[in-house]
Amino acid sequence: MDWGNIFIYMLCAGIGLVAGWIVGLVLKAALFFAGEGVRRVISVVILLAGIGAAIWYLPEYVRPHAEPIIADLLKEKQAPVSIERNVEKKPVDTEAVAKAIELALQDLQDPFFEAVLAREPNRAETVKDRMVSAYGRGGQPALVSELQQAAQDTINKSFPYYMARGQETDLLNAVRNIKLVIEVMSTNDPETCHLWLYGSVTGKNFDFDKYIIAIGEDRHKDLQQNLAAVVRDASDVLPEYDEMLAEQRLGEISDQLIDRMGVEKVGLVTSGQEPEGPEDARLACDATGEFFRYILEDDLAIDILRHRYLTSAG
Repeated sequence: MDWGNIFIYMLCAGIGLVAGWIVGLVLKAALFFAGEGVRRVISVVILLAGIGAAIWYLPEYVRPHAEPIIADLLKEKQAPVSIERNVEKKPVDTEAVAKAIELALQDLQDPFFEAVLAREPNRAETVKDRMVSAYGRGGQPALVSELQQAAQDTINKSFPYYMARGQETDLLNAVRNIKLVIEVMSTNDPETCHLWLYGSVTGKNFDFDKYIIAIGEDRHKDLQQNLAAVVRDASDVLPEYDEMLAEQRLGEISDQLIDRMGVEKVGLVTSGQEPEGPEDARLACDATGEFFRYILEDDLAIDILRHRYLTSAG
């Protein structure tokens, strides 16, 4: 119910009532020669006419002045009332949560993620809060799910940042390992390989279990250890490099990639084009492996890699 409009119309009616009553009194005095009955009827008619005319004409003039007052009155009327309830809060078992987090991290087997948390206390605290909240909602399964999501979020944001700032040896070792993983996956499961590389662009979910089956747990651990080394020893500031020359060489290598893919298929690695089948996925993965090979063989490999990861951090 719109109490504001009701109040305004009632106010206008009140004004019309007063005006009609006054006019009625004046007319009753002026029509002294008429009978009492006639004067009474005229007074009532004038009174009703005053109310009707006021409701019809006055709201648009009254509203601008009345609405601020109405708003204040309604605000006071609708102000929330604080009611204290004796709700017993279930205490958080900090020891159980800590044990659950420890087990989840062990199962995750992600040294890169742990290295990022070790370097970024604020992020570590945020991740811990997320896991504690998840554990409260659904126990260990919810905590594990939240941890996996937190790890994926961290990889997306932190991976290019640390790769651009990594020490030369660490950066080269990590990229060589990435190239090896691509080659193995392209052979064993090209569609999972494409998801691993470009799933964030296509918007499709990545199947971690298929990824492990395709490359094996040992190769996954080696990759993660190499990436963790990049994080641990990365510089706090971006090392200097020849940005213009690196951009030029990266462009030339990208052109080689486009030539290899062809204009109809280059979207598989540049713009979220989805593979039509395993052969498309393998074409994209093999081309990406070649892309890294071209970079690693270049005399400016470090500069090109820094620039590549810096510009992909977005």
